[in-house]
Amino acid sequence: MKRKDRDMIKGMKSSISEKDAERIKAAKRTKDKERKKAARKRNLIVVAGVIVVAIIAISVVILVNRAPSSDTIPEPDQTETAANTAVLETSKGTIQIQLMPEAAPATVANFKEIAEAGHYINSFFHRIIKDTSMECAINPDSQNRPGFDDVMPIELSSAGAGTYTLSTVLQPGADGMMKQCFFKINKGMPDDNGTVFGKVVSGQEIVDEMLAIPTIKHVEDNNYDVDPAEVTYPENPDDVRIFNISFQ
Repeated sequence: MKRKDRDMIKGMKSSISEKDAERIKAAKRTKDKERKKAARKRNLIVVAGVIVVAIIAISVVILVNRAPSSDTIPEPDQTETAANTAVLETSKGTIQIQLMPEAAPATVANFKEIAEAGHYINSFFHRIIKDTSMECAINPDSQNRPGFDDVMPIELSSAGAGTYTLSTVLQPGADGMMKQCFFKINKGMPDDNGTVFGKVVSGQEIVDEMLAIPTIKHVEDNNYDVDPAEVTYPENPDDVRIFNISFQ
């Protein structure tokens, strides 16, 4: 730059008043403040974003750790199936029956209540209709047992139970009622209008063997309210005895 020009600029600077100089300085300070304010705002946004990301990451870790593993989640149907599997320990072997509470809830509940109280222990199938069905009642020697003539309403169900079924026994002369303490196992569906509330899932060959045992006429001391003319009483009750009924 030429000396002449430098002298001109120097002269111009010296000509700025103190008031103008202060105004220029104030404008510069305001601009610096705005620049710092914008920088702080940007920093706050960055910090907030980092915090949000951290919270999301921690939440995901907590949820993953709390979620049960596949090994600890029970099959939805396993508990229900296990709780309603009746296991009959008999003189011929074990018979397993899958109960059907969805089809006959009151009947299933009644059967389980009587069995769990032990009223079928050491009872036997007192009425054998060959190749068709066999009927059982509570042990008359069981303590605090319900009465043989106690009844409850029939639950009519259209559920098919399969080849071997568990059903109720109708009370003669009481329309729409079944004997509370009796049940029977059928080869096929029952030949009356009793409530079907279970199906044999294991031990069908044992049922066949029991349905083929020798039978005699019912007499006064063993008739279980059955017509004495029937030849359906087991010749040897020990051949068709029930030692216990449990549920698993």
